[in-house]
Amino acid sequence: MAGDGFGQMYTVCEDNLETNLGEPWPSWGERKQQLIDASEGVSDKNAATYRDAARTADVDPPYVLQAKLENVRGMVR
Repeated sequence: MAGDGFGQMYTVCEDNLETNLGEPWPSWGERKQQLIDASEGVSDKNAATYRDAARTADVDPPYVLQAKLENVRGMVR
């Protein structure tokens, strides 16, 4: 997350979603695995599993992830 000095914002992310979510938000990775183990999610890349893990993780996402999402939302407005 950064600015270019001219009011333009941008967000830099890792190459894959798993790294972007799992490293700063271990609760998401744990919940994703719980869903897979309970046959309520799938182990392949799957938007529904990722979404359910995000919604039901024990801990809210850390500030850095929330800030990245706000920057992305701002870019599409």
